[in-house]
Amino acid sequence: MRARIVAIGLKDEGLARIAEAAKLLAEGALVAFPTETVYGIGCNAHNPAAVERLRQVKHRPSEKEFSIHIASLDDVARYVDHVPPIAEALMRRYWPGPLTIVFPGNQGKGVGLRMPSNRFALELLRRAAVPVFAPSANRAGEPPAKSAEEVAQALGDDLDLILDGGTTTLKEASTVLRVTDDGYEILRQGSLTEDMIRRTLGKTIVFVCTANSCRSPMAEALCKKLLAERLGCTIEALPARGYNVLSAGTAAAWDLPASEGAVEAMEDYGLDLSDHLSRPLTPGLIEDAAVIFVMARHHADSICDILPEATAKIRLLDPSGQDVPDPVGAPVETFRRCAESILKHLRAVLDAL
Repeated sequence: MRARIVAIGLKDEGLARIAEAAKLLAEGALVAFPTETVYGIGCNAHNPAAVERLRQVKHRPSEKEFSIHIASLDDVARYVDHVPPIAEALMRRYWPGPLTIVFPGNQGKGVGLRMPSNRFALELLRRAAVPVFAPSANRAGEPPAKSAEEVAQALGDDLDLILDGGTTTLKEASTVLRVTDDGYEILRQGSLTEDMIRRTLGKTIVFVCTANSCRSPMAEALCKKLLAERLGCTIEALPARGYNVLSAGTAAAWDLPASEGAVEAMEDYGLDLSDHLSRPLTPGLIEDAAVIFVMARHHADSICDILPEATAKIRLLDPSGQDVPDPVGAPVETFRRCAESILKHLRAVLDAL
Protein backbone atom coordinates (compact mmCIF):
# COMPACT_ATOMS: atom_id res chain seq x y z
CA MET A 1 0.00 0.00 0.00
CA ARG A 2 1.37 3.40 -0.98
CA ALA A 3 2.25 5.78 1.87
CA ARG A 4 -0.07 8.66 2.67
CA ILE A 5 1.33 12.17 2.44
CA VAL A 6 -0.04 14.57 5.05
CA ALA A 7 0.74 18.23 5.53
CA ILE A 8 1.84 19.11 9.06
CA GLY A 9 2.14 22.20 11.21
CA LEU A 10 2.44 23.26 14.83
CA LYS A 11 -1.16 24.37 15.29
CA ASP A 12 -4.50 22.60 15.38
CA GLU A 13 -4.90 20.06 12.55
CA GLY A 14 -1.23 20.11 11.59
CA LEU A 15 -0.19 19.33 15.15
CA ALA A 16 -2.82 16.61 15.41
CA ARG A 17 -1.31 14.94 12.35
CA ILE A 18 2.12 14.95 14.01
CA ALA A 19 0.56 13.36 17.09
CA GLU A 20 -1.05 10.66 14.92
CA ALA A 21 2.27 10.04 13.18
CA ALA A 22 4.07 9.74 16.51
CA LYS A 23 1.58 7.11 17.66
CA LEU A 24 2.00 5.12 14.45
CA LEU A 25 5.78 5.38 14.68
CA ALA A 26 5.76 4.08 18.26
CA GLU A 27 3.57 1.18 17.16
CA GLY A 28 6.04 0.10 14.46
CA ALA A 29 5.23 2.15 11.36
CA LEU A 30 7.88 3.70 9.11
CA VAL A 31 7.25 7.44 9.01
CA ALA A 32 9.19 9.85 6.81
CA PHE A 33 9.59 13.34 8.26
CA PRO A 34 11.58 16.51 7.56
CA THR A 35 14.67 17.68 9.39
CA GLU A 36 16.69 20.80 8.64
CA THR A 37 19.07 18.72 6.49
CA VAL A 38 17.09 16.09 4.52
CA TYR A 39 14.03 13.92 5.12
CA GLY A 40 14.51 10.93 7.42
CA ILE A 41 12.72 7.62 7.87
CA GLY A 42 11.55 7.32 11.47
CA CYS A 43 11.48 3.87 13.03
CA ASN A 44 10.92 2.64 16.61
CA ALA A 45 14.39 1.38 17.55
CA HIS A 46 12.87 -1.03 20.09
CA ASN A 47 10.68 -2.76 17.50
CA PRO A 48 12.75 -5.55 15.85
CA ALA A 49 10.28 -6.04 12.99
CA ALA A 50 10.25 -2.34 12.18
CA VAL A 51 14.05 -2.17 12.32
CA GLU A 52 14.39 -5.13 9.97
CA ARG A 53 11.91 -3.55 7.59
CA LEU A 54 13.93 -0.31 7.72
CA ARG A 55 17.08 -2.25 6.81
CA GLN A 56 15.30 -3.72 3.81
CA VAL A 57 14.11 -0.31 2.66
CA LYS A 58 17.57 1.24 3.08
CA HIS A 59 19.43 -1.83 1.74
CA ARG A 60 21.60 -1.55 4.83
CA PRO A 61 23.55 -4.58 6.15
CA SER A 62 22.97 -5.69 9.72
CA GLU A 63 26.49 -4.78 10.87
CA LYS A 64 25.95 -1.10 10.02
CA GLU A 65 24.32 0.72 12.91
CA PHE A 66 21.56 3.35 12.75
CA SER A 67 21.79 6.59 14.70
CA ILE A 68 19.13 7.65 17.18
CA HIS A 69 17.38 11.00 16.87
CA ILE A 70 16.59 12.72 20.16
CA ALA A 71 14.39 15.66 21.13
CA SER A 72 16.29 16.95 24.16
CA LEU A 73 19.83 17.14 25.50
CA ASP A 74 18.51 15.33 28.56
CA ASP A 75 17.96 12.27 26.35
CA VAL A 76 21.71 11.76 25.88
CA ALA A 77 22.03 10.11 29.29
CA ARG A 78 19.50 7.46 28.23
CA TYR A 79 21.86 6.10 25.61
CA VAL A 80 25.39 7.14 26.58
CA ASP A 81 27.31 6.35 29.76
CA HIS A 82 30.24 8.66 29.07
CA VAL A 83 30.30 12.01 27.24
CA PRO A 84 33.87 13.06 26.30
CA PRO A 85 34.73 16.76 26.69
CA ILE A 86 34.97 17.11 22.92
CA ALA A 87 31.39 15.92 22.58
CA GLU A 88 30.24 18.37 25.24
CA ALA A 89 31.76 21.25 23.26
CA LEU A 90 30.14 20.07 20.04
CA MET A 91 26.74 19.62 21.67
CA ARG A 92 26.87 23.14 23.12
CA ARG A 93 27.76 24.61 19.74
CA TYR A 94 25.77 22.55 17.24
CA TRP A 95 22.78 20.94 18.96
CA PRO A 96 20.07 21.17 17.96
CA GLY A 97 21.49 21.08 14.47
CA PRO A 98 23.03 19.11 11.58
CA LEU A 99 25.57 17.06 13.51
CA THR A 100 25.45 13.35 14.36
CA ILE A 101 27.85 12.45 17.17
CA VAL A 102 29.02 8.85 17.60
CA PHE A 103 29.79 8.39 21.30
CA PRO A 104 31.93 5.59 22.80
CA GLY A 105 29.98 2.47 23.73
CA ASN A 106 28.06 -0.48 22.30
CA GLN A 107 31.01 -2.90 22.41
CA GLY A 108 33.21 -0.53 20.43
CA LYS A 109 30.67 0.16 17.67
CA GLY A 110 29.67 3.49 19.17
CA VAL A 111 26.28 5.08 19.78
CA GLY A 112 25.22 7.66 17.22
CA LEU A 113 22.94 10.47 18.38
CA ARG A 114 21.55 13.52 16.65
CA MET A 115 19.26 16.29 17.87
CA PRO A 116 17.73 17.99 14.80
CA SER A 117 16.69 21.63 14.87
CA ASN A 118 13.58 21.25 12.69
CA ARG A 119 10.56 22.01 14.90
CA PHE A 120 8.36 19.38 13.22
CA ALA A 121 11.02 16.74 13.81
CA LEU A 122 11.44 17.68 17.46
CA GLU A 123 7.69 17.61 18.04
CA LEU A 124 7.41 14.17 16.43
CA LEU A 125 10.31 12.80 18.48
CA ARG A 126 8.90 14.18 21.73
CA ARG A 127 5.47 12.73 21.10
CA ALA A 128 6.74 9.32 19.96
CA ALA A 129 8.39 8.81 23.37
CA VAL A 130 10.46 5.86 22.04
CA PRO A 131 14.03 5.69 20.70
CA VAL A 132 13.79 6.66 17.03
CA PHE A 133 16.16 5.56 14.29
CA ALA A 134 15.97 8.08 11.44
CA PRO A 135 18.37 7.48 8.54
CA SER A 136 18.00 9.64 5.45
CA ALA A 137 15.02 8.90 3.18
CA ASN A 138 16.76 7.17 0.30
CA ARG A 139 18.16 3.81 -0.67
CA ALA A 140 21.87 3.17 -0.37
CA GLY A 141 23.77 4.98 -3.11
CA GLU A 142 20.90 7.30 -4.04
CA PRO A 143 20.59 11.00 -3.09
CA PRO A 144 18.57 11.75 0.05
CA ALA A 145 15.12 13.27 -0.35
CA LYS A 146 14.72 16.98 0.38
CA SER A 147 10.93 17.15 0.06
CA ALA A 148 7.91 14.97 0.71
CA GLU A 149 7.44 14.59 -3.05
CA GLU A 150 10.96 13.23 -3.45
CA VAL A 151 10.35 10.77 -0.60
CA ALA A 152 7.16 9.57 -2.28
CA GLN A 153 8.91 9.13 -5.64
CA ALA A 154 11.77 7.12 -4.16
CA LEU A 155 10.12 5.16 -1.34
CA GLY A 156 6.38 5.73 -1.47
CA ASP A 157 5.56 2.02 -1.77
CA ASP A 158 7.76 1.06 1.20
CA LEU A 159 6.63 3.51 3.88
CA ASP A 160 3.46 3.94 5.91
CA LEU A 161 3.30 7.71 6.21
CA ILE A 162 5.10 10.77 4.84
CA LEU A 163 4.90 14.03 6.78
CA ASP A 164 5.06 17.02 4.46
CA GLY A 165 6.86 19.87 6.19
CA GLY A 166 8.06 21.54 3.01
CA THR A 167 11.49 21.50 1.42
CA THR A 168 14.35 21.10 3.87
CA THR A 169 16.48 24.15 4.67
CA LEU A 170 20.04 22.87 4.32
CA LYS A 171 19.43 20.23 1.63
CA GLU A 172 22.51 18.30 2.70
CA ALA A 173 22.94 15.41 5.12
CA SER A 174 24.26 15.91 8.63
CA THR A 175 27.95 15.68 9.39
CA VAL A 176 28.81 12.46 11.26
CA LEU A 177 31.65 12.61 13.75
CA ARG A 178 33.07 9.96 16.10
CA VAL A 179 34.45 11.22 19.43
CA THR A 180 36.77 9.77 22.07
CA ASP A 181 38.47 11.27 25.10
CA ASP A 182 41.56 11.84 22.95
CA GLY A 183 40.14 13.26 19.75
CA TYR A 184 37.62 12.96 16.96
CA GLU A 185 37.20 11.56 13.47
CA ILE A 186 34.86 12.88 10.79
CA LEU A 187 33.09 9.87 9.32
CA ARG A 188 30.98 11.87 6.87
CA GLN A 189 31.19 15.56 6.06
CA GLY A 190 27.85 17.17 5.52
CA SER A 191 26.37 20.56 6.37
CA LEU A 192 29.13 21.26 8.89
CA THR A 193 32.58 21.41 7.33
CA GLU A 194 35.80 20.08 8.82
CA ASP A 195 37.03 23.67 9.17
CA MET A 196 33.95 24.60 11.23
CA ILE A 197 34.45 21.60 13.52
CA ARG A 198 38.15 22.35 13.90
CA ARG A 199 37.47 25.96 14.84
CA THR A 200 34.90 24.91 17.41
CA LEU A 201 37.21 22.41 19.06
CA GLY A 202 40.35 24.54 18.85
CA LYS A 203 41.60 26.63 21.74
CA THR A 204 40.43 30.17 21.07
CA ILE A 205 42.78 32.88 22.32
CA VAL A 206 41.44 36.43 22.20
CA PHE A 207 43.45 39.65 22.62
CA VAL A 208 41.46 42.72 23.62
CA CYS A 209 42.16 46.44 23.53
CA THR A 210 39.82 49.39 23.00
CA ALA A 211 39.44 50.01 19.26
CA ASN A 212 41.07 46.81 17.94
CA SER A 213 43.30 48.94 15.73
CA CYS A 214 46.78 48.70 17.26
CA ARG A 215 47.61 46.81 20.49
CA SER A 216 45.34 43.78 20.14
CA PRO A 217 45.97 43.28 16.37
CA MET A 218 49.71 43.40 17.02
CA ALA A 219 49.32 40.91 19.86
CA GLU A 220 47.24 38.61 17.64
CA ALA A 221 49.82 38.70 14.84
CA LEU A 222 52.81 38.18 17.15
CA CYS A 223 51.09 35.37 19.03
CA LYS A 224 50.37 33.55 15.79
CA LYS A 225 54.01 33.92 14.78
CA LEU A 226 55.31 32.56 18.09
CA LEU A 227 52.85 29.66 18.19
CA ALA A 228 53.63 28.66 14.61
CA GLU A 229 57.37 28.71 15.36
CA ARG A 230 56.87 26.66 18.52
CA LEU A 231 54.66 24.10 16.73
CA GLY A 232 56.78 23.96 13.59
CA CYS A 233 53.93 24.88 11.26
CA THR A 234 52.72 27.82 9.20
CA ILE A 235 50.46 30.49 10.67
CA GLU A 236 47.72 29.29 8.31
CA ALA A 237 47.96 25.79 9.80
CA LEU A 238 47.34 26.92 13.40
CA PRO A 239 43.58 26.16 13.36
CA ALA A 240 44.34 22.62 12.22
CA ARG A 241 46.73 22.31 15.16
CA GLY A 242 44.00 23.41 17.58
CA TYR A 243 44.62 27.15 17.98
CA ASN A 244 42.32 29.98 16.95
CA VAL A 245 43.93 33.35 17.66
CA LEU A 246 41.72 36.43 17.38
CA SER A 247 41.51 40.03 18.55
CA ALA A 248 38.68 42.44 19.32
CA GLY A 249 37.96 45.79 20.94
CA THR A 250 35.70 46.78 23.82
CA ALA A 251 34.71 49.96 21.94
CA ALA A 252 35.52 48.90 18.38
CA ALA A 253 33.52 49.46 15.23
CA TRP A 254 33.28 46.82 12.55
CA ASP A 255 35.75 46.55 9.67
CA LEU A 256 38.13 49.46 10.25
CA PRO A 257 41.82 49.02 9.30
CA ALA A 258 44.73 48.74 11.68
CA SER A 259 46.52 51.99 12.44
CA GLU A 260 49.44 52.89 10.19
CA GLY A 261 51.85 52.71 13.13
CA ALA A 262 50.77 49.15 13.92
CA VAL A 263 51.07 48.08 10.30
CA GLU A 264 54.57 49.53 10.07
CA ALA A 265 55.68 48.06 13.39
CA MET A 266 54.58 44.56 12.35
CA GLU A 267 56.54 44.80 9.11
CA ASP A 268 59.67 44.64 11.27
CA TYR A 269 58.65 41.07 12.19
CA GLY A 270 57.66 40.03 8.68
CA LEU A 271 53.96 40.29 9.55
CA ASP A 272 51.27 41.99 7.48
CA LEU A 273 48.43 43.84 9.20
CA SER A 274 47.28 45.65 6.05
CA ASP A 275 44.23 43.40 5.69
CA HIS A 276 43.20 43.58 9.36
CA LEU A 277 39.58 44.63 9.97
CA SER A 278 38.45 45.62 13.45
CA ARG A 279 35.70 43.83 15.33
CA PRO A 280 33.83 44.61 18.54
CA LEU A 281 34.01 42.19 21.43
CA THR A 282 30.74 40.22 21.55
CA PRO A 283 29.23 37.89 24.17
CA GLY A 284 29.62 35.00 21.72
CA LEU A 285 33.32 35.64 21.27
CA ILE A 286 33.78 35.90 25.04
CA GLU A 287 32.01 32.57 25.51
CA ASP A 288 34.07 30.85 22.81
CA ALA A 289 37.39 32.02 24.24
CA ALA A 290 39.52 29.71 26.35
CA VAL A 291 41.58 32.69 27.52
CA ILE A 292 41.23 36.44 27.00
CA PHE A 293 44.32 38.65 27.26
CA VAL A 294 43.55 42.31 27.92
CA MET A 295 45.91 45.20 27.41
CA ALA A 296 44.64 47.18 30.40
CA ARG A 297 42.59 46.61 33.53
CA HIS A 298 39.67 48.68 32.30
CA HIS A 299 39.28 46.23 29.41
CA ALA A 300 38.74 43.45 31.95
CA ASP A 301 36.07 45.57 33.65
CA SER A 302 34.31 46.08 30.31
CA ILE A 303 34.30 42.34 29.62
CA CYS A 304 32.83 41.57 33.03
CA ASP A 305 30.10 44.11 32.35
CA ILE A 306 29.21 42.19 29.19
CA LEU A 307 29.50 38.70 30.69
CA PRO A 308 30.25 38.53 34.43
CA GLU A 309 30.92 34.79 34.40
CA ALA A 310 33.92 35.35 32.09
CA THR A 311 36.10 36.61 34.94
CA ALA A 312 38.05 33.37 35.28
CA LYS A 313 39.32 33.45 31.69
CA ILE A 314 40.55 37.08 31.69
CA ARG A 315 44.26 37.83 32.13
CA LEU A 316 46.36 40.95 31.80
CA LEU A 317 48.90 40.43 29.04
CA ASP A 318 51.69 41.82 31.23
CA PRO A 319 52.26 39.10 33.88
CA SER A 320 53.44 41.79 36.30
CA GLY A 321 49.96 43.30 36.31
CA GLN A 322 50.81 46.52 34.48
CA ASP A 323 48.83 47.96 31.58
CA VAL A 324 50.28 47.92 28.06
CA PRO A 325 50.31 51.65 27.15
CA ASP A 326 48.16 52.67 24.19
CA PRO A 327 50.34 54.04 21.34
CA VAL A 328 47.42 55.54 19.41
CA GLY A 329 48.33 58.91 17.87
CA ALA A 330 52.03 58.54 18.73
CA PRO A 331 55.00 58.28 16.32
CA VAL A 332 55.84 54.89 14.80
CA GLU A 333 58.73 54.41 17.24
CA THR A 334 56.17 54.30 20.05
CA PHE A 335 54.34 51.53 18.19
CA ARG A 336 57.63 49.65 17.82
CA ARG A 337 58.28 49.88 21.56
CA CYS A 338 54.72 48.71 22.21
CA ALA A 339 55.27 45.74 19.89
CA GLU A 340 58.51 44.85 21.68
CA SER A 341 56.70 44.95 25.00
CA ILE A 342 53.86 42.76 23.70
CA LEU A 343 56.36 40.25 22.30
CA LYS A 344 58.18 40.06 25.63
CA HIS A 345 54.92 39.41 27.49
CA LEU A 346 53.83 36.80 24.97
CA ARG A 347 57.06 34.88 25.37
CA ALA A 348 56.47 34.86 29.11
CA VAL A 349 52.98 33.35 28.78
CA LEU A 350 53.50 31.12 25.74
CA ASP A 351 54.02 27.94 27.73
CA ALA A 352 50.66 28.45 29.42
CA LEU A 353 49.01 28.74 26.01
